[in-house]
Amino acid sequence: MNTKTLVPIALVLLVAIAGFMVGRQVTATPTVPVATGGNGNTSPARTISVSGIGEANGTPDIAQVQVGVEIFAKTAAEATGENERFISAVIATLADAGIEEKDLQTTNYNMWVEQSYGENGPTGISGYRVSNQVNVLVRDIDKLGEVLAAVTDAGANNIFGVNFSVEDPSVLMDAARSDAMDDARSKAEQIAEMAGVTLGDVIAVSEGSAGGGGAPMPMMDMMRAESAMDGGSVSVSAGQLSYNASVSVVFAIED
Repeated sequence: MNTKTLVPIALVLLVAIAGFMVGRQVTATPTVPVATGGNGNTSPARTISVSGIGEANGTPDIAQVQVGVEIFAKTAAEATGENERFISAVIATLADAGIEEKDLQTTNYNMWVEQSYGENGPTGISGYRVSNQVNVLVRDIDKLGEVLAAVTDAGANNIFGVNFSVEDPSVLMDAARSDAMDDARSKAEQIAEMAGVTLGDVIAVSEGSAGGGGAPMPMMDMMRAESAMDGGSVSVSAGQLSYNASVSVVFAIED
């Protein structure tokens, strides 16, 4: 190969390298300025970031209660049969009280052996215990006390905790969010006034965790049938439930 041939090859290589470098420059991602002043200098966006908390209270309109029957007998068959007889009577009583089948759910069924003990340890089987529990959804909480008294009369000897709630909490949650936004704006306005700036529009907002809780959230401890008044109703208080919402808001600062 002579020198005349080498010169075109070198020129081709230089052109290819230059094209590669130009291609890399074209595909580079440019930096987008947040704000540009009259002199062309960039500066961070001017914002105020705050969080707001809202709360809305409402009266419970439904209640859930665990109703149970616990039976002890000498044999497993006797314990099972007696338990079934009483729990059937309890369910029939609930139906008479207006509780629909869809609002009843068996949540726990247990049977265990109980040992008898002497001075030297276990001496044998003393009997069998069967426990059956049903979750009951009461949609008319004004009748809750009467329902509890009725199932006790029917044979229920365990009642585990009454929990009150709101069937459709969406209205309360909407009110809590609105309250949270008002709280956030109030805080931002105060901060803007203290900083000597003018508060602008909302440029970002996000909702934090929210939930419903009791304030107070009434709950009945486990009751025994013996504690209920004969022929009377059980006193319960629904109280109030509070639903909470939180938001994070970013406001612009006007020039």
